[in-house]
Amino acid sequence: MKKTVSLILAVVMLACFAFTASYAEGIDLSSLSYEELIALQSKITLEIMSRPDFKTVKVPPGAYKVGVDIPAGKWTITASEGACEVYWGKSLDEYGVEVPWSDRIDYLDDWGSNSTVSWELVEGTYIVVSRNAVTFTPYVPVSLGF
Repeated sequence: MKKTVSLILAVVMLACFAFTASYAEGIDLSSLSYEELIALQSKITLEIMSRPDFKTVKVPPGAYKVGVDIPAGKWTITASEGACEVYWGKSLDEYGVEVPWSDRIDYLDDWGSNSTVSWELVEGTYIVVSRNAVTFTPYVPVSLGF
């Protein structure tokens, strides 16, 4: 009896594994709506950025919610292409694209290429990148040698 149950469990587990593997390879993206594709892309990007082996990602101009579009935590943010502006705040304006002055936590204006800041992004707040892309890198503290 135990051998039969074990055999059945093994067959079921193999079938589940085979289904999962074939599903991952055979996802028909053409059947997804535009909104579903954007949601899937956001989930994949967020997952990649939260992995320990993640190095950097170029973030184009736009408004991003921390904890949804960008994982919360400490990041090093670098201006990657000429001048850019970066805002952090508690909410977006009525158009959903800029942090109102009254809600701004910080504002970095007219960065030049390779200008860098380390910042703790808090879940539920927003970051707005304008003019040019920036690069996000997980924050690594400078070693003090002791």
